[in-house]
Amino acid sequence: MPKSDQYFGLLLKAVGDLKEFLPHLVLVGGWAPLLYSRYLWKEEHDPLLTVDIDFGIRNLVYQGEQTIARRVSQKNWGEHHVRIGHDTPFVPVVTVGKDLKADVEFVGSPDLSSKIQNTLLGQEIVFNRVKYFEVLLEKTIPIFLSSFKVHVPHPVHFVFHKLLTFNQRGDLAKKGKDLYYAYHILLSGPDRESFAAQVHQMVLNHRYGIRVRENIFRFFEDPHSIGPTLIADIAMTTPISTFLNHVKEDAFLRIKALVSQFPRAV
Repeated sequence: MPKSDQYFGLLLKAVGDLKEFLPHLVLVGGWAPLLYSRYLWKEEHDPLLTVDIDFGIRNLVYQGEQTIARRVSQKNWGEHHVRIGHDTPFVPVVTVGKDLKADVEFVGSPDLSSKIQNTLLGQEIVFNRVKYFEVLLEKTIPIFLSSFKVHVPHPVHFVFHKLLTFNQRGDLAKKGKDLYYAYHILLSGPDRESFAAQVHQMVLNHRYGIRVRENIFRFFEDPHSIGPTLIADIAMTTPISTFLNHVKEDAFLRIKALVSQFPRAV
């Protein structure tokens, strides 16, 4: 069984155990491109494998009686303790069998209500407030995994967000991974031309569009700039390498086209 299918069981386990909370959550991170590929575009090849699972918390009032912290405890999830000698806060760990496990992290925008955080998630679980995260929540789409309705960011918003935030990553490999996921979406699926046009419109009209333009101009000056190089280094370890020979050039053209009508900021 391919590793992606093995780890997919972790995602199904997490979604199933948290099914009552799914209307308040948005699956983000590297699992979103995989779901686009498998469930929206019906592609044969998965994008770069990811393991850890990230859920965004929507700014919706939660009136349930149980928190996610309580649920994962009932389901006997593991706990990744972030402070030595302290049981809380912890990162939940979903497991399948003896060997497969993944951290499940929860993320939200800086202005998410603390009341929503505490009533939905619970104070015991690590919660990360991330700048610009609200962009991923501005437009979402449902995808059905088995019988579970999971919300993910719209692919256009996912690409825009990656191009907005990749430069905040301190680690060069993580910068490359973010750029790779944006490129994968611009390259894949029957609607890729429409997606590119919609991203272009976001770059033009969104309040953070100027920041995306600055990032692209800085990292995509030519096909041998750091942006295309980072993408190519990762793409060569994925199925992209089986059907595309000149990834640097293609990545440069697709991403630079998003700002082709804009003058470079001085």
